Amino acid sequence: MQELLGSIVTLGVLGGVFALYNYFSWPEWVAWVLLGLAVLMVLLTIPSLITPFFKYKNTRYGVTEEFLLIKTGALKQTEQVIPMAKIQAVSTEQGMMMRKYKMMSISVQTTGSNHAMPFLYEKEAKSLRNKIAHYAKIEEVEAE
Repeated sequence: MQELLGSIVTLGVLGGVFALYNYFSWPEWVAWVLLGLAVLMVLLTIPSLITPFFKYKNTRYGVTEEFLLIKTGALKQTEQVIPMAKIQAVSTEQGMMMRKYKMMSISVQTTGSNHAMPFLYEKEAKSLRNKIAHYAKIEEVEAE
């Protein structure tokens, strides 16, 4: 999502520079450079539009009382087996686009690393977060 927003901002800046090109009557080669950069930005934006779909389709997880299994990847598959005893914190994250589609990501923190389960539906994500927290014996702490 951040890549997409960055691309939109960059295209806006290129549009502003193109307006300056027209206003100040800069040489013609400047317009070609700006057009080339705009086409390049559009081409580089396409993967950021497709990636969430593939992440959603190719992420699997399993939860038992002893382990959390996360399997990701379409071309390069990765399997992570995380012991519940090593899990220190579980959190959910939801950006504005994910909120629109009622989705969340779960982040699991262990002693040495951080593991993510992206693009889960809200109900499923909250249920999974609570189940992991229960099995990992993580107690909810109220803020004062």
